[in-house]
Amino acid sequence: MTPEKLFYENWEFWLSLFTFLLAAMTAWLALETRGLRKDSVESIQAARSSVDIATKQLQASVQPIMEVTIEPGYDFTNNDDGQITYSKGAIVQLNNLGPGAFKIRTLEVLIHKQDGIDVKDVPEFSGQVITVGKKLRRDIIVRVRSPEDQRARLGISVRCSDMAGIALHSYEWNPYDDSLSHVGPMPFS
Repeated sequence: MTPEKLFYENWEFWLSLFTFLLAAMTAWLALETRGLRKDSVESIQAARSSVDIATKQLQASVQPIMEVTIEPGYDFTNNDDGQITYSKGAIVQLNNLGPGAFKIRTLEVLIHKQDGIDVKDVPEFSGQVITVGKKLRRDIIVRVRSPEDQRARLGISVRCSDMAGIALHSYEWNPYDDSLSHVGPMPFS
C-alpha cells in the first residue's frame, strides 16, 4: 500500500485553488468595472458641461463687435518736379464694442468713383490690437488718380480676428447709406 499524499501534493487541490482564485478575481473585476462605468458616466457629463462652457466662451471671444467710421479729411494736390499727384485725406475710427480684444488683419480704403471702386491697402493698421472699450483713430491719406477722384466718397473694409486667430470677421462701411455690413466668423487661413 502506498501512503496517501498530502493535500498540497494533489493536483486537484491546486486546480480547485486556482479555480477559486480565478472566480474571486472575476467577481472583483466585475465590481470594479461597474464602479468604473458609473464614474465614467459622471466624468463624461462633467467633461460635456465644461466643453459647453468653453464653447460658449470661445463663441463670445471670436465675435468681435466693431464700429467703423470714416470722416472726410482734406484733399491735397502736390506738384513734385512737374509731376502732379492727387491725394484724399480721411479720418478712420474703429471702436471695439465686443467682449474681447481683436487684431486687425487688413484695412482697405474703398474709393467709390463714378467708374467703379478702387481699393487701397493701408498697411499701418495691420497687426494693430484693439482692446475692449478702446478706439483707434488715425488720419490717413490715399493717393488718387485725378481731381475727379478727389470728389469720390471713401468707404472702408476691415478684416479682423480674435486674438487666438480662430476666426476671421469682415466689416465693410458704405459711405452712401452709412451702413456697416459684417460677415463672419469665417475660418482663418
